[in-house]
Formats: sequence, structure tokens, C-alpha cells
Amino acid sequence: MADTVMFTLRMNKETKKKCEKIYSELGVSLSAAINVFLHQSVYAGGFPFDVRLDASTRDKVTAMAEEKKTAEEK
Repeated sequence: MADTVMFTLRMNKETKKKCEKIYSELGVSLSAAINVFLHQSVYAGGFPFDVRLDASTRDKVTAMAEEKKTAEEK
């Protein structure tokens, strides 16, 4: 048996239910699906799919980060 570890994950209850239903229909558990994602991340050297922000979203994320930093400095 491979050397394994326990991994705890917090997620939205409704998202978990929806994902369990999808993966159940595919014949795998949510745990197995997460393992596939992690293995593919290792293989890809990052996210196993494109992750991008459009310009307006990037600007919003930057502004939120700046607001948080300012609030923490107070």
C-alpha cells in the first residue's frame, strides 16, 4: 500500500453535495476525484487547466488586496 496521509478540506456544503453527485455518476468518490486533480496538478506543474483573470477582475482583486492591507495597517 502506498504511503498516504489524511487531508482535511473545508468547502461549501452545497458545492460538496453537487460534486459528490457528479462524481458518483462517474463512478468515483469525491476523495478519488480530488486525488485525480492533485495528480494532474503535479503532472502539469500547476493547475491542470487555465486559470486567468480578465482585466476588470484583476483590477478588482488588486483593489480588494490593497483595501485589506490598508485595514490591517490601521
